[in-house]
Amino acid sequence: MSIPRFADGNLAMASVVAGSVLSLALLAQEAVPTKHGDADVEHGRQLYAVHCQHCHGPDGDDITCSGDMTPLAGLGRRPRVNLVEAVMSPSYFLRGVAYQGADARDLTGFLLSLKGEKGIDDPGLLCLPRLLSKKWGLLDYYRVIDIRDGTAYAKGHIPNATRWPGLEEGGERRPRASEVVAQKLGLLAVRPEMAVVIYDDTLTPASALLWWDLVRAGQKNVAILDGGFRRWVEEENYVTTVVTPLTPGMYAAAGAAEVAPGPESRGHPVLRLRAGLRQPSAGAFDWERTVLDGRLRTAGEIREYLSRSDVRFPSTYRLEGGDAEAAFLVYLLRLLGHSGAHYDPVGKLLTVDLSH
Repeated sequence: MSIPRFADGNLAMASVVAGSVLSLALLAQEAVPTKHGDADVEHGRQLYAVHCQHCHGPDGDDITCSGDMTPLAGLGRRPRVNLVEAVMSPSYFLRGVAYQGADARDLTGFLLSLKGEKGIDDPGLLCLPRLLSKKWGLLDYYRVIDIRDGTAYAKGHIPNATRWPGLEEGGERRPRASEVVAQKLGLLAVRPEMAVVIYDDTLTPASALLWWDLVRAGQKNVAILDGGFRRWVEEENYVTTVVTPLTPGMYAAAGAAEVAPGPESRGHPVLRLRAGLRQPSAGAFDWERTVLDGRLRTAGEIREYLSRSDVRFPSTYRLEGGDAEAAFLVYLLRLLGHSGAHYDPVGKLLTVDLSH
């Protein structure tokens, strides 16, 4: 393992400037299911290769040129194809060049096909260390949350990362009430429009449980760091012992918190949540089989495993197992495009939609 480099606690905060490949107006739009419409995706691919790939990478989840850029697959909103010609003109800017009309439409169509290096349908839920290494200094736009124990945090953490309040209170393997989550988000000076990145030592159900708590409380843009702190160090990113001071405030979600659908609990098949299974088994989900060396497996591998576990879409399951493992399964399903996947911790019910 490489020796971590320590960051200066007085590093100047990076400023956010105009010049992102996507216009701010498009970024403000909510993500929608992929719709290419009349776009010539192959033409869009050619435009991307010439004008975008050198900064955003072949899969759209990198920002090698500037930390204030927006990833085109990752922690960013997906643009709507029909807005490009109807609303935004010009829509794309690069070194003074504006892309309009068919070019903008085709480029948008290709951007909507980008799924990051893991091939996932909602790459905004997974953050790569190389992306976060460009973003951690933007305190007005990003908040990084460390859920490791206090000793590990004190020895070294991602710059500007703060621990989730009350981790020593116990009961952290259970879902937290939305009002409690909102109070703690206020302590961390989180605003609804911010991007929140959660990390553990590796990718774990504990990180998925906090992700699920934040989503249920109404925070829209929440991701988990792929590979966690271990991968962050392995890739020789900055580590610090400095605790960044934050000014607490009141947190108010921009939209309504998620509410469990509440289907009847009778007659649903049982899905057992187990770890360490020797081989895939129908009716059983082992979260450890969806990660490799602490990192998320590819979307294709996860889909294959879910199929061998006989997880069907759409369906409702009564879960047997821990809430953190249930949250991890919801997290995976949403990564794979099942935006309506939901877990009701009261009834122990998982609902899976057909969207993909």
